[in-house]
Amino acid sequence: MASSPGCLDDIQAECKGLGQKYGSEWNRVRLADMVVVDSSLRESMRLSSFGSITLTRNVMAPRGLTFSDGTHIPRGATVCVSGHSLHHESIYPDPYAFQYIRFMQSSETKGAARMKTAVTTEPIFWVWGHRKHACPGRVFAVDMIKMIMAYIAANYEIRPFSERPENMWIVHTPIPPPSTVMEPLQPPSEQEVIKSKPRKTWAAKVVGPPHAPSRSARRQPTLLPSDLRPNSSYVSSSSLVKMVYIMKIYVDGGCRRNGHNNAIGAAACVIESKWGRESTWTRRLPTPNPRRNDPIPTSQRAEITAIILALEKALDKYDHLDGYPRMVVTIYTDSKYAHGCMTDWVYKWTGNGWMNATGNPVANQDIIREASDLDDKVKELGTVEYIWIPRSGNQAADEAVSDELNDMEDEGL
Repeated sequence: MASSPGCLDDIQAECKGLGQKYGSEWNRVRLADMVVVDSSLRESMRLSSFGSITLTRNVMAPRGLTFSDGTHIPRGATVCVSGHSLHHESIYPDPYAFQYIRFMQSSETKGAARMKTAVTTEPIFWVWGHRKHACPGRVFAVDMIKMIMAYIAANYEIRPFSERPENMWIVHTPIPPPSTVMEPLQPPSEQEVIKSKPRKTWAAKVVGPPHAPSRSARRQPTLLPSDLRPNSSYVSSSSLVKMVYIMKIYVDGGCRRNGHNNAIGAAACVIESKWGRESTWTRRLPTPNPRRNDPIPTSQRAEITAIILALEKALDKYDHLDGYPRMVVTIYTDSKYAHGCMTDWVYKWTGNGWMNATGNPVANQDIIREASDLDDKVKELGTVEYIWIPRSGNQAADEAVSDELNDMEDEGL
């Protein structure tokens, strides 16, 4: 597309025009109206398809398969068709030229004339296979590519190639040469997207990344331009990805000599894997130092510290995952105080300047604010849910806290 004169300009004009027409709404009609993009995709697949062979099948008939010309193929053999030869034969005028308008029809065209879209299979177009064994995900794939194309068109001006670089071949699969770089003529325009949450309101400046973000940048939200966003006020890049990573975390906190100057406290989180194995982490509450005016350990502070530990582990886990999955985190606690803080009270406190119902400053607000900030970061990657459970259902975390407190006492703390 970048080496075909006029192609990028027409795609950009079409995408921007549809953005003005439909605004934030994405539906089947809008996708069908992307006729330039659709024709360009089909032509690109025809000229540089996923592989030189297609319709790969195993012969299952007990006696094999005999063609009309007498050719016999035994049971268990694999047969295929040269899709590359078919897509470059004379049935297509000037078959070795990329003509992005080759398959373009108006979205108002009806009947059989409208059938040749990027997802249509036919005896002379086998990129997706054909008939009942055609790729079942092709509609979803093309729809996603169209939205990606719309995003690029809205944010980038791409420098065209004077001619298309030659493909590399890996066995029977052609790929663009890895050394080829798509060069933007100018960086994407900054867009202010305001995201409102019950706890806070913040603005994120969007800069479309020309390459994959580093691990340290993964926690930053990637926002779509206004004409790509659905009706919701905020869409993260992770919500467009089908992959989901689920974390179940059990947390608990405890304190001995609660509230006294010689109190000790500890927190624990236990992450349950899908295979039933458990990973446990503990954290000690700071021992009070009168010179630093440290807060005295309490059971409440220990329970909130356990929430902080769990959220930190969720973020650490995301940084070590392959790809960019949507995080679905569930935190189980037997503390009604911690559960109430994270699901209800923090919203009220944020709105009234962190004052409680009696007009006094909220206790433990330093670590509650820290937990709230971590909660926001995890929710940028997916969802976080807090569930209260009875103590009997939280034995692993409870035992981890008790063991840590025992170790602290054995050390003379």
